[in-house]
This record gives sequence, C-alpha cells and structure tokens, in this order.
Amino acid sequence: MICEQIQPKLYLIADGESPKNDVAQVETHLVHCQECKSFYDGLMLENQSLSAALVVRYLPESEIRHLEARVLKQIAPPLPAVIIERVASLLDRLFGVVLVLVPYSVMLLLQVDTTTMSEKIAKSLGTGTDLFNFTLNVAVVILTTTLMIIYRNSVSWLSDKIAKGGVSSC
Repeated sequence: MICEQIQPKLYLIADGESPKNDVAQVETHLVHCQECKSFYDGLMLENQSLSAALVVRYLPESEIRHLEARVLKQIAPPLPAVIIERVASLLDRLFGVVLVLVPYSVMLLLQVDTTTMSEKIAKSLGTGTDLFNFTLNVAVVILTTTLMIIYRNSVSWLSDKIAKGGVSSC
C-alpha cells in the first residue's frame, strides 16, 4: 500500500475505530515504512497526552468546602454588613427628608404674611422686623444646606468605611 492511503487509516487506528482487516494491512506497512511508523508513534503519543489531560481528579470534600467559602466571601458580603448597609441607607433617606423639611417648616411658620421674597427685600430696607425675618429665612436656608452637606459627607464616609471592612473604634 502507498503511504497516502495508509496515513488516513492511522488516525482511525490510533483512535481505536478502524476495522480489523485494515489494522493488519497497516501494521504490515508500518514494519516496512519508517516514515509512517514515526507518524503513527507521534499520533499515539498525542493520544496518550490527551488521555492523561482528560483524567478527572476530584478534590477532597474539605477542599471543596474551603474553596466554596473563599468564593462566597469574595462575592457577597457577610449578612451583618448587608443589614447595616440597608439600615444606614434607610436612615440616610429619612434623616435627609427631616433635614430638609424641619428648617423649611420653621421658616414657613415664622413667615405669617404672604409677601414675596422681593417684596420682603424691599420692605427690609425700611423696618427692622422684616429685615430680621428675611435674615432668619436666609440663615435657615444656609444652615439647612450646610447641614445637608456635612451629613451627606459623613454618611458617604461611613458607608465607604463599612464597605472597605468596617469602622474601627478610636
């Protein structure tokens, strides 16, 4: 037989899928042809390497549990951290609303008349009471804004500390 006819059959023989009569013919050819013999030896070496690579090795149960714990620790934070984060978020929203509503409600309670802000400015130049009310309203707005900025910065600082591993006591 010619090498071009044998080499396609070598793949089948190496995989164990060739008929018996082809195996006999190919083995006879391999005895006489060194080129086909080295090609066949290379195929068999590849098959052995692939078979060794496909061997499934099972990890012991303890290592699986350890690996599971490491993965879960990296994926999800522990439950107390999640609860703390949710409570902090709820308090953040509630306190933010209170922080805005209380000063403005005080401002509205102090403002009895229905004059506009521009009218108040015009009037404030003439009387001390209107100037006091206007100044008080402006002070309440400035105080509210300042408190919100301070509060938001401290909440974001605290939530960053919690996310990075907790807040240590000073």
